[in-house]
Amino acid sequence: MRFATSPDHLTFFYKNHFIEFENLLSDEQATLLINSSFSGLEKRLSITSKELSELSFEKRFKAGRDLWRENDQLKKMTLNSHFAEIAASLTKERQLRLSYSQFLSRSVPEKGDYPFPFLTDNSSLNECSSFQNIICGLILQLSDHSLPVHTQREDEDDQKPLSILPERAGNGIFFLPNTPLSFEPFFTPPFCHQLLIVYSKEPSIYRFEKKDPNTHFLKKIGCGFGDRLQDSTHPNIFKN
Repeated sequence: MRFATSPDHLTFFYKNHFIEFENLLSDEQATLLINSSFSGLEKRLSITSKELSELSFEKRFKAGRDLWRENDQLKKMTLNSHFAEIAASLTKERQLRLSYSQFLSRSVPEKGDYPFPFLTDNSSLNECSSFQNIICGLILQLSDHSLPVHTQREDEDDQKPLSILPERAGNGIFFLPNTPLSFEPFFTPPFCHQLLIVYSKEPSIYRFEKKDPNTHFLKKIGCGFGDRLQDSTHPNIFKN
């Protein structure tokens, strides 16, 4: 399915620094992404489905970076050119590269403090990502919830945090990388599963970022801090 942006979309995006699109994913695609992500976590951690069901958000997060590298179904959706085309249209960029993806998942109640600082300090994507020149983020909602969602800013305060909880499964929120983010709604439903896809413009540089719990992840595939991202590890998804 192809999606098109209108002048109204662009106006809303630049005023609010985000926009939510409905039905970016079908119910079947959302379920497939959850199941494929669960399979990827089980494989990476060498655990059973039962052990995964009891795994904390922290451990799922640390194992959930770039799961597309090991799963064809996740690769197909993460590198979806139509999603990248929307991001490029909204940001008026002619070329977008995949910086990273991150599976956000919880099935058990969290006890105690949130495990990572960026979850509570309203960090922007720029402030908690290990990449320079990020241009846009996309959060895909994979599980349904029954919570009221208040993503739209009601005033001109650009610093008001953006809730990262799209209204329903299949919806997606595109947002600018300097937008303060609120993760609190993610921890409110009894369970929640999302896929974050992050796009960058050239030159895309891998850097150390202490707020990113997975800042050392790319060292596993031979990348070092200060390296420019290459097509072989971080594909160009859209080029006009």
